[in-house]
Amino acid sequence: MIVTDINGFAFTSHSVERYKQRFGCHGENRICHQMAVDLRRGFGIENFSGRERRWMESRIRNGFRVIISGEKCLIVSTSGKVVTIYKLPGWFNRNPSMFCGKQRIRNPKTFFKLNPNNYRDIA
Repeated sequence: MIVTDINGFAFTSHSVERYKQRFGCHGENRICHQMAVDLRRGFGIENFSGRERRWMESRIRNGFRVIISGEKCLIVSTSGKVVTIYKLPGWFNRNPSMFCGKQRIRNPKTFFKLNPNNYRDIA
């Protein structure tokens, strides 16, 4: 596990490779700089509630932290290294009434009028 240290932040080679794969960005210095910006500006689990918080808690292993920034989810170890990075699901931080499973609801008023049993747990 090779660790890159830029601006006081440490990144594993796995996290850099996952960033390249999932976000289509190349150049290790650019990627590490972008992840450092995401760590500085990102939000922790305490800033979310409901479905988003449960999703974040499902990503936590062995006391790791979850940082959300833009469309990225960074998993940070207890020693402060970025271990891996995920792309957020489409429903994350959006109005839950606008999705039925993974399908986006275009007109919620008409959808729920025609499908009254499709109300889901919003919290």
